[in-house]
Amino acid sequence: MPRCPKCGEEINGLSVLEICRREVWLLDDKIVSEWKPRNGKISYRFYCPKCNMQLFTDWESAKNFLEGK
Repeated sequence: MPRCPKCGEEINGLSVLEICRREVWLLDDKIVSEWKPRNGKISYRFYCPKCNMQLFTDWESAKNFLEGK
């Protein structure tokens, strides 16, 4: 099982923050919303579930870390 490079605790997963933009419109009496990529793309941040420190910003690095690569 991998260890967090920040706090040293063993972890079996990462917390993921997906950063995007939500557009909301009020049409007649209905609220309509749509999730859109921020600045044209969706960004991700991966955190240690024990110490909440950010470890990665891309899926490949996060996956490699969890696989011990």
